[in-house]
Amino acid sequence: MLHEALCALQIILRTYTVGMAHQPAKRAEMSKDMQDNLRRVRTTTVKNVKRATSGLTKSAKQVRARAKAASEGAGDKLDAAKLQADKAAMEATRIITEHPFAALAAAAAVGALAAGLLPRFMRGKRNQTPE
Repeated sequence: MLHEALCALQIILRTYTVGMAHQPAKRAEMSKDMQDNLRRVRTTTVKNVKRATSGLTKSAKQVRARAKAASEGAGDKLDAAKLQADKAAMEATRIITEHPFAALAAAAAVGALAAGLLPRFMRGKRNQTPE
């Protein structure tokens, strides 16, 4: 888009200088002014593009650093959760191994509770009518 604007300015400059063909002194003066203006536009444009590119590069680096930090933090939390689950499984295994009768009684109690609640749950499901 910027390149197109510069090209348009050059076309205007050429068109104007052709129209001024019968006035060589005035044409040279106007042509020099237009070329100076065009040079200033190019210089300003280059500076703005460099500034924008620098800002975008800096922003991209910051986003990349934040994403990396978040990823590492999530990995640390996942590792901690896995470690805690492993500890809980080892503790459950230890209790079952050390107290097998207590574990059997607890399992029977949970089974009895489930057996007692299951008919109530199923009765509630049967009384509901589909819509």
